[in-house]
Amino acid sequence: MEALLNVENVSKRFGGINALSSLSFRVGDNEILGVIGPNGSGKSTLINLISGVYRPSEGRIMFNGKSLTNLKTWEITRLGVVRTFQIPSVFRDFTVLENVVFPLCFTANLNLAKSLEQARSVLTEHGLDGGKKASELTLYEERKVELLRALLLKPKLLMIDEALSGLTAQEAGEICDLIVRSSSEMRFSVIWVEHRVKELTKHVRRMMVLNYGTKLAEGSPEEVVRTKEVIEAYIGGEAVF
Repeated sequence: MEALLNVENVSKRFGGINALSSLSFRVGDNEILGVIGPNGSGKSTLINLISGVYRPSEGRIMFNGKSLTNLKTWEITRLGVVRTFQIPSVFRDFTVLENVVFPLCFTANLNLAKSLEQARSVLTEHGLDGGKKASELTLYEERKVELLRALLLKPKLLMIDEALSGLTAQEAGEICDLIVRSSSEMRFSVIWVEHRVKELTKHVRRMMVLNYGTKLAEGSPEEVVRTKEVIEAYIGGEAVF
């Protein structure tokens, strides 16, 4: 597999706590990699390391042959590495249109007129009112805005942090369809962190399991969820296979 992203022996320590320990994996072109693991297993830490919020204590992260290790978050975004957040990061006092336009102006470096044109088109296509205050959005709408904002940045690698959390089955299905369809049409890769394992296994061909900051298993979803160590790590009901 040709690697778009190469994570090589990456560790992250916070004081005496190892959030990640010697983690290595690859993501190929136009691949969707599912990442699961109990709370505290290092999933969000991994996204923060790749996106430049944290710097690795050890190891290196390569994207398209370029090291991300010492780049700023906006520099990483401009390379095509884009993320969403576990808690939607909308500006609640601004309109939906304003929430979508800001990243295009400041991160994608587009002029205001072009940003407005693209943002209005995408919001209309997906049935969202650009003039609505973000504080009036439902959780589903917030997650949709967050995802569309990321897609407008034309990612080469999109990292999704629990986009289905708190959604109904129907809403989760619509978000899954948007992610998978967009990845196929726009030809970008995805690292998809998710607790709702049943939904995730329907949409990924490869899955990685983290536990206590280490890689517990990696392979096809069918293989991974039946691994004894994975089942034991999830005792307590955090995931339903």
